[in-house]
Amino acid sequence: MSNSLQDQLLKAGLATKQGARNAQAEKRRRNKQKKKKGTVEVTELDQQVAQARLDKQQKDQQLNQQINQKAERKADIAKVKQMIRQHGLTDIEGEQVFNFTYDNKVKKVVVDVPARDALVSGRLGICVLADDREQDEEFYLLADETVRRISAIDETVVAYLYDRAAQEAEPEMAEDDPYAEYQIPDDLMW
Repeated sequence: MSNSLQDQLLKAGLATKQGARNAQAEKRRRNKQKKKKGTVEVTELDQQVAQARLDKQQKDQQLNQQINQKAERKADIAKVKQMIRQHGLTDIEGEQVFNFTYDNKVKKVVVDVPARDALVSGRLGICVLADDREQDEEFYLLADETVRRISAIDETVVAYLYDRAAQEAEPEMAEDDPYAEYQIPDDLMW
């Protein structure tokens, strides 16, 4: 005679035969699933290992992202240098001096009259390539469209570009400005 808890509950009338069968069937189902899945209890050590692996993966992704950003920046710089050298205007040497400010210093470029007029009107712009090793700066004259494309990639190489839109929307003069009636000419040579 079996003296299991189930038999004792049946004899005492606290459980039914149908309930006992259902409990046994459920127990068999759980054991069968454990064998199928091969589930193993996850220990605290396994959780720490998984967390360390996840942290390392995130750190590696961040490093890869930084490396990709540096590579993209180098590619952009090379593209800008190529555009400046390829589209830079030549044969513009002349007797006219065009002064502009770059890096809080007044710089000058000697150009011919048509190039100077184009710079003043905003049809040409000036870009600079600086050699980091020697701190030599080379100024290149380029068409305004090219300068705007270069500016979209790296605006630090744009040394001068006259903004026609800003000039058209002239700022309002103060009412008490004593020099309001004296206009500064666009082609002022300084």
